[in-house]
This record gives sequence, structure tokens and C-alpha cells, in this order.
Amino acid sequence: EALQSFAMSLPHGEGGSRASGGPGEAQSARPTPATEALEAGLTSGLKGLAASSVSVFLANQYWPAFRHGLNVSAKTALVVTPFFFYFFLDAEHQLAERRLSEYSRKGPERG
Repeated sequence: EALQSFAMSLPHGEGGSRASGGPGEAQSARPTPATEALEAGLTSGLKGLAASSVSVFLANQYWPAFRHGLNVSAKTALVVTPFFFYFFLDAEHQLAERRLSEYSRKGPERG
């Protein structure tokens, strides 16, 4: 909320986009690219975290070779790695998609 209000207070072209209209007209509520990327990354990252947490828990519970073959650091790495992988992957894809849509909307600059 605070990040979005800060971005909306910036002049057009510096992070926020304002609707062109009079004082009674509502402003555009399109989130910033960083906010969209954060939401996309967290959504997929948390799904990966949930799946890896359950997998490591079940493997630790029912597979003695897993339980005794890996230390706590390795098991922790197996839990958190999918979160970071999917977070960064989907956040970067969201940023690239936003850049492409902005470029397509404005068209290539001729110089």
C-alpha cells in the first residue's frame, strides 16, 4: 500500500502512471512492475515451498536412508531452494512480460 502510493506520487515515467482527467476522475490503479513481479514470484515461490516442505517431511518421516544420510543443512536447502528458484523465475518472467507489453504499446523508437 505504501509502496504503491509512493509510486503513484511520482511524475509520469518515473514509476507511476496517472490517469488523465479532472479532479473528480479516478486515477489508474495499475500496480507497478515491481509489485506485479513480487506478487508473481511470491505466489509461485510459496507453492514450491509448500510442495518441498511436505516432500522433505515425508521423506524424513518414512525413509531411514534420507533421515540418516542428510544433515539438517541439506534438508533445509532442499526445502528453501524451490522457493527461491520459482520466486526469481516467475518474477523475472513477469518483468520481461511487462517490458514487452510496454515496448509493444509504445512502439520502437526511431532515431
